Amino acid sequence: MVRIVALFSLIFFHACGVYKLASDLPAVREKSTPGSHAELVRVVSNALNGIEVILAEDVLTKSSRLVIERKQQRTLQGRIDGGRIMEPPERFRLVINGSRCELVHLADDAHYVLKETSCRQL
Repeated sequence: MVRIVALFSLIFFHACGVYKLASDLPAVREKSTPGSHAELVRVVSNALNGIEVILAEDVLTKSSRLVIERKQQRTLQGRIDGGRIMEPPERFRLVINGSRCELVHLADDAHYVLKETSCRQL
């Protein structure tokens, strides 16, 4: 009996994981508006613990992937100050989950619902 319960639990939890992955469909922004751009900047900044980010106006309109790399510091003369940046870039993906448009931070699988952004499935 214990084996049956363990097997059922394993199948159930595996099925839940598969369902979650299947519900996250890659998406792009339908159109870039000042409100949706501001929302993306705010959400990405919050996901990165308040770090200031600069995003292009048309970000996530052609691809569902967003990669954020740390900006290298420059001297007053414009030369790069210091060595290489050893931190890996931060990666995000835009998805449609049901009827919601969400930005997923791939480092921790955190989902951020975007209320000002309209998306369409890729």
